[in-house]
Amino acid sequence: ITFINVHLSSFDTYCENSLVTKIETAGADYICAVGVAELAEAPSHDALLNRLLVVSQMMMHEFTAEDPEFEDIKKPGLAMGLHTGSVITGIAGSVLP
Repeated sequence: ITFINVHLSSFDTYCENSLVTKIETAGADYICAVGVAELAEAPSHDALLNRLLVVSQMMMHEFTAEDPEFEDIKKPGLAMGLHTGSVITGIAGSVLP
């Protein structure tokens, strides 16, 4: 639990500092997006995707860094899916998952 909390807290900071929006954590998945928050001056699509890639690189670097406290834990990998285009959000039903 400590390993997960330490790293997910770091990911939250990386995302916040890079204007990447954390959507949720679902099981072992950390779900985030770029271009969700309205900005006064919207960056180009390329710049938004670059932010996501930079955050992903920082996350993977943190996982591969040697930390004696977590030396017996198998390090996670990275899987990334990209979607471009319009997004519609909402809640179906009356209870959040």
